Amino acid sequence: MSSIKDKILHALENNLDVFYRVSDIRYRIRCPFCGDSQNDYRKAHMYLLSDSNPNTPILYYCFKGNCGAKGKVDKEFLDRLKIKVDGIEEFTNKRYNKISNIQKTKIDLITGAPIPNSPQIKYIENRLGKGLSLDDYNRFKIVWNMETVVPYITDQRVLHTLPSNQKSISFLSEDKSLLLTRMFGDNEYDRWKKSKIYPSENRSFYTIQSEIDLFTSDEIMVNISEGVFDILSIYKNFGSPQGIYIACLGADYDSGVQFAIHKGLLGKNVIVRIYIDNNIDEKLLRKRVRRYRWLFKSITIIRNIKAKDFGFPIEQIECVEYRV
Repeated sequence: MSSIKDKILHALENNLDVFYRVSDIRYRIRCPFCGDSQNDYRKAHMYLLSDSNPNTPILYYCFKGNCGAKGKVDKEFLDRLKIKVDGIEEFTNKRYNKISNIQKTKIDLITGAPIPNSPQIKYIENRLGKGLSLDDYNRFKIVWNMETVVPYITDQRVLHTLPSNQKSISFLSEDKSLLLTRMFGDNEYDRWKKSKIYPSENRSFYTIQSEIDLFTSDEIMVNISEGVFDILSIYKNFGSPQGIYIACLGADYDSGVQFAIHKGLLGKNVIVRIYIDNNIDEKLLRKRVRRYRWLFKSITIIRNIKAKDFGFPIEQIECVEYRV
C-alpha cells in the first residue's frame, strides 16, 4: 500500500513538466515561489527531500539566488503547483516543524538520576575536565541503572554480557536500539562494548539530545565526531544547547553528514563542522564530503593537534581548521 508520501511524489512526477530524481531520497523541481530560471525552463533549483520513513514530512529547499524558500510539503505548497492529493491535510497536521535528535521509538527508557560521587560521574567529569549539570546528564542519555534496560532486550544472550554499572558508564544510541558502554581501566582493546537492545535496520549513531526548528532562518551548527567522548567534549567546550551533535561511532564521518541531511538539516543557514581523529587523512575526507558542500552554508574539518582526538579537557585541545 502506497504511503501519502509516495502519492505526493507520484502526483508531482505526473503533473510537473520538470521533475528530476536525483537519488533515492532527493528530487528536483522548479521553484513555485521564485519562478526559478527564466532563461532555461529545464533548470530546476528546488530540492525535495523524502526519506523512507512514512511518518516524516517531505521537505523542500530552493537554492536559486536569494530565494531560499524552505519548508514541508503541505496542502498550501501543492496548491501553488495546482496539484491535489487526498489526505495531505491530515498527514501534515500531524507533523511538526521541529526535529529532535532523539526519535520516538517503541521504547521509552528511564535512564534514572545520577548518583553523586558515583564512579560514572567521576570518570566523565575527569575525562571532560568539567563539572556537569543535571540537564547535561539528561541530554547525554546516560544509563545509570542497567536494570532499566533489561525489560527491552529482545536477545536473551545479551543479558549475560551486560556490563556492571560499577565498572563502566553506558549511553543510549540515537534510536535507543544500542547500549554504548565505556569500560573503566587501561585495556586499549576492551574499552568500548556495544549491546543490542532490540533489532534495528538503521545505522546507529550517538547524539546529544536537542531540538531544532527546521525552518528557522537562524544559523544552525551541526557538529560531527567519531566517538561519544569526542562529541561530549565538543558540546561542553565549543557548543551550545541549540546545536546538533552527532557521533558516527566510527571513522566514516560522511555518514554523519548524510544523517544530518536525512533529518532535514540542510540549507544556507546550516554550518557543518567535522571533528576528526588524528589518524584520519584530512585530504581524503575533504574529497568525500565535498559533494555535500552545496547543501550547506559551509563545511569545515577540524583536527586537535594536541591529542589523538577531542575526548579531552579544553587544556588539551588546540584546533586546526580546514575549509571544504
